[in-house]
Amino acid sequence: MHRPADLHAIIDQIHVSALQYLMTGHVADFQRIFGPLLDDGALESDTCRVYIARGPAAERDQVLAACREAVHGRALVTRCPIYDSDIIVVAPLPAHAVTSGWDLTGLRLRTVTDPRPDWHLGGSGISTLTHTAQAYGDASNALLSARYLTERAALHSSDIRLVHILGGRAQAWAASLLGPLHHQAENRRDLLTDTASLALAFNHSAVATLLGTSRSVVANRMKRIGELLDLSLDSFRDRAILDLALAVDARADCGPPSEFLALADLLSTPDVRTWAASLLGRLDADNRPLRRTVIAWLAHNGHVTAAAEALTLGDATVRTHLKAAEALLHRRLLGALPENEPEMADRGVVGSGEVFLAAAVLGEVAVSEWPIPGFRM
Repeated sequence: MHRPADLHAIIDQIHVSALQYLMTGHVADFQRIFGPLLDDGALESDTCRVYIARGPAAERDQVLAACREAVHGRALVTRCPIYDSDIIVVAPLPAHAVTSGWDLTGLRLRTVTDPRPDWHLGGSGISTLTHTAQAYGDASNALLSARYLTERAALHSSDIRLVHILGGRAQAWAASLLGPLHHQAENRRDLLTDTASLALAFNHSAVATLLGTSRSVVANRMKRIGELLDLSLDSFRDRAILDLALAVDARADCGPPSEFLALADLLSTPDVRTWAASLLGRLDADNRPLRRTVIAWLAHNGHVTAAAEALTLGDATVRTHLKAAEALLHRRLLGALPENEPEMADRGVVGSGEVFLAAAVLGEVAVSEWPIPGFRM
């Protein structure tokens, strides 16, 4: 006979497993296993939004229960398997759901977080269950913004992204770059793509926990992706390129594809330069040399210590500057990664790829050449 505590632990693990199915793109398995635990009709549409609530770890169980009660069985509400302070909510939405503003699930979650001054809530834009991993990254960015807002709650920023500027012009380039990945067997392709989306956002240990696998498996998958695409995923440049290609590939609303253009040509337009100047120009609003610190960090491949030495600053000062830059850029650089992680954990988190590309476009970070799909040097 199971004790109540045992049953709670079993139910909790079912919820985490359901999240892991979604994070790896196994929507059918999620619907088959978890669907019966949701209200009838909750999964009639593939449309969804992802929320992340963050607060004191000691309060998480209490807030988790309150969130589940608030959503009335209309969403998956689970503890984050990575961070003890986080609660993740995947909220299926009707096909006609609004594309902006807070939906009903978000408003219900705010009835839980708003009265608690130590809690923050971030939500993604409208996404699909298939792209839960990418929506999770968007929610993580929104959570960053929420930290600096009086209301302590934010939806994914409507900032203009590079992928918006490029539109359909980049589709042929992204398809060419990702071609070797797309030609893998469907299950293998989806597994590698989902792993890449998360591994560009978090360190391998965190991704392994989120996907329910081992760090070595994640590392091997990323190594395989690098080999397939002829990219060095230890470098900021190539991680930024892969991040952009995946973002272009995931968009269904960027118009008809045009003829193939090399990345160098895609990035050389006045519109892209204007976008880059606007993005990095936000850093100039601070009296501290944030822009100089961010550029040094990018130029040293995301190594805090190397950037600090080049700037003759302390590591702590560089981290302080980077965290201040996050608030102005509305993109995570160091994000919420634990301070005691190896320095590799500081690299490639959500939003940093765009910052690198903006700096490269403006010539503030040197890039000797951009890879051309099919014409490797």
